[in-house]
Amino acid sequence: MGVVETESFSPTCTAKSEAVLNSISALIDLNTKKGNTLNEEEDQIRKFILYKFPELCRAPTAEEIGRAFNMPLNSIVKILRRLNELDIIYLDINSNMILGAYPFSSTPTAHQVILKGEHREGRVYAMCAIDALGVPFMFEKDVDIHSSCGFCSKEVSLKVCDGKIVS
Repeated sequence: MGVVETESFSPTCTAKSEAVLNSISALIDLNTKKGNTLNEEEDQIRKFILYKFPELCRAPTAEEIGRAFNMPLNSIVKILRRLNELDIIYLDINSNMILGAYPFSSTPTAHQVILKGEHREGRVYAMCAIDALGVPFMFEKDVDIHSSCGFCSKEVSLKVCDGKIVS
């Protein structure tokens, strides 16, 4: 990872940021998170879950995934459990319901993302504020983000249009 060349960052800040990223990388296997360790079928299902989340405004069910891939439910459940073991998704093992898939949460959080579409708006919840910020760039969509400060609970709102934070 290189040093960020910008006037607003001091070398000390950059070194601290780099140390934090290195610490996170030591704890989290980013290759696994990106799907680089999955077979083709597992990766296609991972991508399907991520792309369906904002379309459905919720996680797809195991049955919906099975229909989309023309696969039996037990095969889908096996793949979902593997994705859960790899910490790519959060799965309720008893019901086989997807509780979350980075960056999305199936349950409401303090981090709402409203995706702007040609025909409708979709509201999803992000696992954290950083995940919420990643959604517009991940899907190349305009969004409104409504979140709150983790320290003082003050409301924080952002608008992203054409890949830029505009307010």
